[in-house]
Amino acid sequence: MPGLRLGLAILPDDIKETFLTHKRFDDLNSSVLTQAAFHLYLESGMFEKHIMKVRKAYETKLSRIIGYLKTIECDKLKVSNPDTAFFIWLELDKSINSNKLTKKLEDKGVLVTPAKVFFLNEDSIINGIRLCIANTSDKDIIKGLDIIKALVL
Repeated sequence: MPGLRLGLAILPDDIKETFLTHKRFDDLNSSVLTQAAFHLYLESGMFEKHIMKVRKAYETKLSRIIGYLKTIECDKLKVSNPDTAFFIWLELDKSINSNKLTKKLEDKGVLVTPAKVFFLNEDSIINGIRLCIANTSDKDIIKGLDIIKALVL
């Protein structure tokens, strides 16, 4: 299927030449048509409108999911307020092994990531899981949360 592809990199001066040398191995030049289309997209205000629309959609989605999470929160499951509308962190009681829970959830079709993979310092690790909600329907998220609650209780 035809499409436009454009990448953007803001590089420090000291690596710019090396980067451009390697880029030329991949392609000799960037499409002027693609660059011109992107320029028009930015200049017309369409990009800003798109960003506002996406932010509103994610804020609404996050608000609905957080509202539902408040109804299932319990002693063994605590919701950490997310900084973005892409991920939700669930902190687990110390009695729950996040790796075992992750495997049980995977067996039931619910994909989560143990929180420990996101921490470099072992002292900072929380016992929990991270759920990506960005590209999942509200219905599927709620179904997954119900499965999580059933396994945690």
